Amino acid sequence: MPSLKQMFDTCNAKSYYSRPEGEIYSALSEAGFFVYANILKELSDFFVKFDTATLVLTPGVQQYVLPPDCTQIVSIAERLPTSKRWRLMSPESITDAMTDAQDNCGWSAYEDYDRSRFSFAGPFLEAADTIDAPTGFSQAGFSVGGYRGKAAQTQSIMISPAPTENHLVELAYTAKWIPIVNAESFLMLPDELTYAMQSFAIAELLRTNGDSTSVDYDTKGERHMTAGLSWARSRQTVANPKIDLYL
Repeated sequence: MPSLKQMFDTCNAKSYYSRPEGEIYSALSEAGFFVYANILKELSDFFVKFDTATLVLTPGVQQYVLPPDCTQIVSIAERLPTSKRWRLMSPESITDAMTDAQDNCGWSAYEDYDRSRFSFAGPFLEAADTIDAPTGFSQAGFSVGGYRGKAAQTQSIMISPAPTENHLVELAYTAKWIPIVNAESFLMLPDELTYAMQSFAIAELLRTNGDSTSVDYDTKGERHMTAGLSWARSRQTVANPKIDLYL
């Protein structure tokens, strides 16, 4: 599946290298948001993502930064690398916000997990993340017109007790849209939806050029999005199967 750089290069070539860099990123961002919005419409206003790569519990470390597009945690589970069973971590919250998120998303998979000895507090923003308005995502921020903007605000969690060995982490969360502004922007859409995003961006750039072939790429984008929504629909069905009894 294409990376952000590959999508930029393809859009640039398909529009005959006629549009400035900023317009290409803007078209990609607009196209990505269109695909993201269709996911929300398809799946009752929730875009649930599963992440098993970002977090690894490390000995002595209690604070962990969540993915930039994480807006509300649905589930966090951990396991030792040698284990096959995930163990569900409980939130340290009087109101139990995670349970509310699970109920809202129709999540009923927690019966399939063992209980972890770890718990988590958060998500929360560090004070430094609230000083400047976010202007785009980059691990080190980026500079625009001499102003060094902050990266997109990222939330963290605190794990208790402190781990004494490495644990793999499975994180399920509802994702927010993060605009694409430059080469360092965070691409939050999964691979299965990037072809639709690319086609819609090309269509927009060709439309700006007055090129009638933009219609062909709109059609191609719709075809890719239909395929992507089929994947998302099955991927985000988290309810346990039901068995009807016939007496």
